[in-house]
Amino acid sequence: MASTNYEYANKFCRRCNKYLGNYMTGDYYKLIRLKYCDDCRPVVQNEQKRFSKKNLHKARKPLCAALLERAIITEEENKLLRQKNKILAAEVERLYG
Repeated sequence: MASTNYEYANKFCRRCNKYLGNYMTGDYYKLIRLKYCDDCRPVVQNEQKRFSKKNLHKARKPLCAALLERAIITEEENKLLRQKNKILAAEVERLYG
Protein backbone atom coordinates (compact mmCIF):
# COMPACT_ATOMS: atom_id res chain seq x y z
CA MET A 1 0.00 0.00 0.00
CA ALA A 2 1.31 3.46 -0.89
CA SER A 3 2.37 5.80 1.85
CA THR A 4 0.68 9.22 2.10
CA ASN A 5 3.66 10.85 3.79
CA TYR A 6 4.30 13.93 1.63
CA GLU A 7 7.06 15.55 3.67
CA TYR A 8 9.13 16.11 0.54
CA ALA A 9 6.39 18.42 -0.75
CA ASN A 10 6.48 20.79 2.24
CA LYS A 11 7.26 24.38 1.33
CA PHE A 12 9.13 26.71 3.67
CA CYS A 13 9.98 30.40 3.46
CA ARG A 14 13.48 30.87 2.07
CA ARG A 15 14.16 33.75 4.45
CA CYS A 16 12.73 32.73 7.84
CA ASN A 17 12.01 29.02 7.24
CA LYS A 18 8.33 29.41 8.19
CA TYR A 19 6.02 26.61 7.00
CA LEU A 20 3.97 27.70 3.96
CA GLY A 21 2.12 24.49 3.18
CA ASN A 22 2.30 21.18 1.35
CA TYR A 23 1.72 21.34 -2.38
CA MET A 24 0.63 17.70 -2.55
CA THR A 25 -2.25 18.20 -0.12
CA GLY A 26 -3.06 21.91 -0.60
CA ASP A 27 -3.38 24.30 -3.49
CA TYR A 28 -0.64 23.00 -5.78
CA TYR A 29 -0.42 25.94 -8.19
CA LYS A 30 -0.30 28.52 -5.42
CA LEU A 31 2.31 26.76 -3.34
CA ILE A 32 4.77 25.80 -6.06
CA ARG A 33 5.40 29.45 -6.90
CA LEU A 34 5.66 30.72 -3.31
CA LYS A 35 9.15 31.41 -2.06
CA TYR A 36 8.53 33.71 0.92
CA CYS A 37 5.93 34.06 3.65
CA ASP A 38 3.62 37.08 3.88
CA ASP A 39 5.92 38.76 6.42
CA CYS A 40 9.13 38.34 4.41
CA ARG A 41 7.74 39.01 0.91
CA PRO A 42 7.63 42.85 1.14
CA VAL A 43 11.11 42.95 2.68
CA VAL A 44 12.58 40.76 -0.06
CA GLN A 45 10.80 42.74 -2.80
CA ASN A 46 12.21 45.97 -1.36
CA GLU A 47 15.73 44.50 -1.28
CA GLN A 48 15.43 43.25 -4.86
CA LYS A 49 14.09 46.61 -6.03
CA ARG A 50 16.96 48.49 -4.38
CA PHE A 51 19.49 46.07 -5.88
CA SER A 52 17.96 46.46 -9.36
CA LYS A 53 17.93 50.25 -9.12
CA LYS A 54 21.55 50.28 -7.97
CA ASN A 55 22.63 48.09 -10.88
CA LEU A 56 20.60 50.13 -13.36
CA HIS A 57 22.21 53.34 -12.09
CA LYS A 58 25.65 51.74 -12.31
CA ALA A 59 24.97 50.64 -15.90
CA ARG A 60 23.59 54.04 -16.96
CA LYS A 61 26.36 56.13 -15.38
CA PRO A 62 28.95 55.66 -18.19
CA LEU A 63 26.24 56.18 -20.80
CA CYS A 64 25.15 59.45 -19.21
CA ALA A 65 28.77 60.64 -19.03
CA ALA A 66 29.28 59.84 -22.71
CA LEU A 67 26.05 61.64 -23.67
CA LEU A 68 27.05 64.70 -21.64
CA GLU A 69 30.47 64.81 -23.29
CA ARG A 70 28.85 64.48 -26.72
CA ALA A 71 26.42 67.29 -25.92
CA ILE A 72 29.28 69.60 -24.87
CA ILE A 73 31.21 68.85 -28.08
CA THR A 74 28.10 69.45 -30.19
CA GLU A 75 27.46 72.75 -28.43
CA GLU A 76 31.03 73.91 -29.17
CA GLU A 77 30.67 72.88 -32.82
CA ASN A 78 27.39 74.80 -33.06
CA LYS A 79 29.03 77.89 -31.59
CA LEU A 80 31.83 77.74 -34.17
CA LEU A 81 29.34 77.21 -37.01
CA ARG A 82 27.29 80.23 -35.90
CA GLN A 83 30.44 82.37 -35.93
CA LYS A 84 31.33 81.06 -39.40
CA ASN A 85 27.79 81.79 -40.63
CA LYS A 86 28.07 85.40 -39.36
CA ILE A 87 31.35 85.86 -41.20
CA LEU A 88 29.92 84.41 -44.42
CA ALA A 89 26.77 86.53 -44.13
CA ALA A 90 28.90 89.66 -43.70
CA GLU A 91 30.97 88.71 -46.75
CA VAL A 92 27.84 88.11 -48.87
CA GLU A 93 26.46 91.47 -47.72
CA ARG A 94 29.73 93.16 -48.62
CA LEU A 95 29.86 91.53 -52.09
CA TYR A 96 26.21 91.82 -53.11
CA GLY A 97 24.93 94.36 -50.69
